Amino acid sequence: MAAPSEPLVDLGTDAGGDRIAVVRDGEVSYLPATRADLGVRHEGSAGACRYTRRASDGALYVTGPMLGRTMFRSGDGARSWTGTPYELGMERFTLERMSKDTEMGWVGAFAILRDDTFLMSVIPSNHRKNDEAYLARSTDFGATWSVERMELPLSDRALAAGNGDLIELADGALLLTLDTWYYGESEDEEDLPVEQRGGFGYVLRSTDGGRTWPEKHCLSIQGGEVHLLELPSGTLLSAIRKQRNARLPGDPADIEVTMRANGYEPEYTGHAAPTEAQGAAFFKHVAVAESPDGGRTWVNEHRVSGYEQCSGDLTLLADGTTLVLTYDSRYHGRFARAGVRARVSYDVGATWEPVEYVLGEGENYPGGIAVDDGGLITICPHWNQGPIQAVHWQPLPQGD
Repeated sequence: MAAPSEPLVDLGTDAGGDRIAVVRDGEVSYLPATRADLGVRHEGSAGACRYTRRASDGALYVTGPMLGRTMFRSGDGARSWTGTPYELGMERFTLERMSKDTEMGWVGAFAILRDDTFLMSVIPSNHRKNDEAYLARSTDFGATWSVERMELPLSDRALAAGNGDLIELADGALLLTLDTWYYGESEDEEDLPVEQRGGFGYVLRSTDGGRTWPEKHCLSIQGGEVHLLELPSGTLLSAIRKQRNARLPGDPADIEVTMRANGYEPEYTGHAAPTEAQGAAFFKHVAVAESPDGGRTWVNEHRVSGYEQCSGDLTLLADGTTLVLTYDSRYHGRFARAGVRARVSYDVGATWEPVEYVLGEGENYPGGIAVDDGGLITICPHWNQGPIQAVHWQPLPQGD
């Protein structure tokens, strides 16, 4: 069954101005929103604006990999933005890269600490066979940076930036997520033993401002690109890109059986079922898990998004109970083109509403941040291959 040429969702402005779409029970409706261009266009897979952070003066900062080494700043609540190039000085390091990687490394995470120190993890490659990681630090709001190589307790693994995360906890500890892979003779997982195939997501801990990282804790098997969120209770939540490309013992003969069990719905997407021979993943979605002990152990992992919907970003709204998961939806469906979508939980992630919000069309790893009016700002493109925008929106009230 082929997808229709014109999806039902239309994110163009109407008489009320900008808007987002709401898909519920096969019906499309709209909510008002405000869009502001950051000043950069989405090009191919170059729109990873996953890191949206707030400084102590309230100014918002956005950056990410493949944005031309530019930091975007808004001092007026995301209504207008200024982009400023920055230089990390990575050329003084010997970096071994692959053709898909950026010239001066890959931005793997970005954080603004409570004292307004900017931290950025940078890795030479977002692919296999890299064993280097660096931490860039700025104490003047990103004007100048110092860079040091990180000594990590993961010497037996390849490291990938993987669009990870870096957060400061309430107790001052820093957590950094990284994707790791076992080394193989090539990038083909068939070269590895079954138990070593796929990504292994780790969370690392520092208690000295990121200068040393003595603790490592495995967060997810067959997963990565992890975003972290600390709740007011102290519980940590993680949004994990779960993905497996290799067949394992015990898998059904038909890959679609596993795909359907993990969110694949050809009736919804309008696509004919891909096959294992075509390189389809057995599963590929966002799962959410929680940690009661500061990221050392993780429990209650459960799938939230559909198939081919990843990676995810979690935002807790000002009411303290409404949780928003935004994610990149990779395929065109009956309702919308590929783009940024969202789901909402009104009980801090215990249950998730079936309603899906369509925020923008065009591949992008979104980043979000809560605002005082009860809504949030999500960074995403408007049209496929179009301008990257800050979308100020608010989900439906519970019960509507």
